[in-house]
Amino acid sequence: MARALITFIIVFILLLIIIIFSVFRSNFFSIKTVDVVVDKLSCADSNQIKNSIQLIGQNFFLFNSVKVRENIRNNFLCVRDVKTSRHFPSHVSIFVSGREPKVLLLVFG
Repeated sequence: MARALITFIIVFILLLIIIIFSVFRSNFFSIKTVDVVVDKLSCADSNQIKNSIQLIGQNFFLFNSVKVRENIRNNFLCVRDVKTSRHFPSHVSIFVSGREPKVLLLVFG
């Protein structure tokens, strides 16, 4: 009885490891499409933002939205807010809103 239980536990753990490994290594769960929606952004367009973050091909479960937000904010100074959303199994949407200038400087001459 105890030997059968130990065998069952070992087989279960091995199957669990195989499943977890296949989920993280499978191309089915890699990000295939990224949509970037910009609102009032003057320093970049959606293609520039999409190219700077390079998410295509990354694993959907290992996607780090905090790093993506920091990357966009650090690369584009006119960005005020970044929101990300995941759509299972291989789609990510990013919403970027820009800052509005409080003062405009006019230079003549």
